[in-house]
Amino acid sequence: MNTTPITDLDSLNFKELTKQALDVARSVPNWKLTKTYSQSNVITDVFSSTIEQDFWVARQTQLNAHQTSSYEDKFHKLLIGNIPIDLQDNHTFHEKNYIHDLYDFNIKGFNDSTYLIKTFYNLPFPLKKRTFHNLVHIVDTGTYSMVLSLSLEPGILGIDPGFVVGHYSSIELIERNEKGLLWTMCTSSNPNGSIPYWITKKSLPGAIVNDVPSFLAYCDKH
Repeated sequence: MNTTPITDLDSLNFKELTKQALDVARSVPNWKLTKTYSQSNVITDVFSSTIEQDFWVARQTQLNAHQTSSYEDKFHKLLIGNIPIDLQDNHTFHEKNYIHDLYDFNIKGFNDSTYLIKTFYNLPFPLKKRTFHNLVHIVDTGTYSMVLSLSLEPGILGIDPGFVVGHYSSIELIERNEKGLLWTMCTSSNPNGSIPYWITKKSLPGAIVNDVPSFLAYCDKH
């Protein structure tokens, strides 16, 4: 699994993509542990690895039994979303409410568990305006739930003047273990433009960990 943009939607094998994503997410404890954070009464470990020549970062947040009781239903509604896909109430719709750099998106249905999305970001200097094009696939088996976001060739959804087109692929996985709910997020990202990639690699771990307290606060409001 890598971040090479998808060019042919007709050839996608969602069963195989789901298996690959699950293998990546469940391998995270074997990655290099870079830092541990304590935020909003939860512990989050941040990891990094190289997969198929792509640099990946990940975070794992363990909820205890009490937190799981409080948050599990909200994780399914606000993080994962519904199947069939609701184009008015979905993973990206809720992301826009807790990821503050994300200010708009254009969405297009694909199938009952998948949609195509173009997201618009005002990122901190020196990145500024970026747009990302992704296919978002939702999986809910009863054992685990996952949001798989894969980079799309920009021509599929159209390029917007004035924006640099970045790309990323990501996996959000929630599943139960003996302690409670385990939340794993993995991503490989490149904002493109004139920014050296080493700056992206350095900033990614801090960026992904900030989403944890932001999402939990969003859950608390719902």
